[in-house]
Amino acid sequence: MFHIFTFVLLITALVLFFLDNDYGFVALFLSGILYAYIGWSAEKGSRDSIFYFVVGMFICSILFAAEFVVGQIQKDTILIYEERTSLEKDS
Repeated sequence: MFHIFTFVLLITALVLFFLDNDYGFVALFLSGILYAYIGWSAEKGSRDSIFYFVVGMFICSILFAAEFVVGQIQKDTILIYEERTSLEKDS
């Protein structure tokens, strides 16, 4: 059941990325959380449980770091824009 839901989330994320929507990151992050949950709730010590847990944590950590970098870039861009507009108003 969870595998179908993660596949639907993956397709949804790809469509959202194609449409240039920020919610694609959220859909991929949710699929990472679901993969980590699948690995956590599977039979302990099995090869599948370790694989799904590691894949889920990898997806979550990469997307978390990517969103942090995107936020820093957007913050710097807004700061540059505000400085530029305040200079234009002064002159």
